[in-house]
Amino acid sequence: MLNLFLATSLLERLTMTNVILGILLAIVGLSFSLLATRIARMVRKTSLVDPNDRVIIIMKSFGLVLILLALIIIVIQ
Repeated sequence: MLNLFLATSLLERLTMTNVILGILLAIVGLSFSLLATRIARMVRKTSLVDPNDRVIIIMKSFGLVLILLALIIIVIQ
């Protein structure tokens, strides 16, 4: 059934270069988004960081851009 929609098997699709690159970019983007507060603590050298801090917002935005870029790369064959 899945083979009917993709015209390739799942294993063939996962071994394509663009899919591997997209998965790696998504992992890096997700890690930037999840580790934004820790990175902001290291940059600001304080234990408490405001949730609206510029560093947190930039890191989460960069992570989101990487995730969206990964999605676009995965979809394009």
